[in-house]
Amino acid sequence: MKRIIHLTFCLLVLGCSKGGNDNPLPPDQELENKQEAENGELTVPELIFPEKDQLCLDSEITFNWSDAINPEGGSLNYQIQISTNRAFTGIVEDQVIQGTSLSLVMERGQDYYWRVLAIDSNGDMSDFSPSSAFYVQGEATSNYIPFNPSITSPEQGKEVAYENINLQWESSDLDNDFLRYDVYLGTTQSPGLFESGLTTNTLEVSLEPNQIYYWQVHVSDGSSKSIGGIWSFTTK
Repeated sequence: MKRIIHLTFCLLVLGCSKGGNDNPLPPDQELENKQEAENGELTVPELIFPEKDQLCLDSEITFNWSDAINPEGGSLNYQIQISTNRAFTGIVEDQVIQGTSLSLVMERGQDYYWRVLAIDSNGDMSDFSPSSAFYVQGEATSNYIPFNPSITSPEQGKEVAYENINLQWESSDLDNDFLRYDVYLGTTQSPGLFESGLTTNTLEVSLEPNQIYYWQVHVSDGSSKSIGGIWSFTTK
């Protein structure tokens, strides 16, 4: 573990106060932003730093994101939200600012999730960017808690065929520990345990038609556990 922390320090310690906007947008994001602008919509800002699942050794972090495009011209403000969970029910920062960077001092020993949207002079807003996770290192530790699982498929609230449904999710662990998953699934908003001890992040199920199903994933690295949000989909 000491070797992992040392390597991360060499790679990231300068980056935790990174400034500016030197990274070009990925081609697919550039295309999506261009289409939104052509439709007269504010484009969605792209998160730049901290990067996805980044370990920050310095508690003072400069958040960076890309400029959004305002098809009507004029200046933009940006709303940045930082939460202690993916559902953004534990928001610790919620600010509206000018510019595309903000420096904050974050509490150590905590994983965070952040997102940004653009606001024009009329008060119209873009969609929030997809959220991204990062971790601020605390005291020396032999184990990091896995990041909260995030949904991949089915999309939240989506209608799907009731047979051969492929449940997929994502999670990661800064220690690169072996992860196991427990899947909770049912027709109530507090679903019961459906499958435990999974070693892959996918599960195929066949269910009843014309039902709303709720599901949740718990992830464990053998020493600690993280619990995902409750998601839902409808069968047809």
